[in-house]
Amino acid sequence: LKTALDWNPQLAINPEKTAQEFAAKGQAEQLVVKAKQLARQGEIKDAIASFIQAQQLDPDLQIPFNAWDTLCWHGSLREFAKDVAFACDRAVNLIPNDWSPLESRGVNRVRRGDFKGAIADFKAAIAVAPDDESKTRWQTWIADLQAGKNPLTPDVIQTLLN
Repeated sequence: LKTALDWNPQLAINPEKTAQEFAAKGQAEQLVVKAKQLARQGEIKDAIASFIQAQQLDPDLQIPFNAWDTLCWHGSLREFAKDVAFACDRAVNLIPNDWSPLESRGVNRVRRGDFKGAIADFKAAIAVAPDDESKTRWQTWIADLQAGKNPLTPDVIQTLLN
């Protein structure tokens, strides 16, 4: 950057500041990758902290929906549903017509006892589902929820984690 400024003094850059901004953006992006890994490993609190740190390093960072979805899914299945509800909403808001964040938020809502909200998410997921197997699973879950029964038994949760 200093060389570029030497070649063209008209450039409106501060080499040191610009280099620091680039470094912060790179660190922030790496923290998002780390946060996803931590979420998959069940280290939900550390994953949340990594997301927060990434946003502090780069307030303009656009965290992709799949990163929020990963945190939502793994946090919800590992007893951190209240802690990750914000991530579920962010994932759905970023890409509202994708089945994955809808399923994740539906699971999150079940875990938080919001059966009505979960039913709405699973119905929306069915409308854009990629396969009949998923549709059938969600329809079964909806029937259970409408009957006041939680479909996410410990065995189901373990299967979903695997």
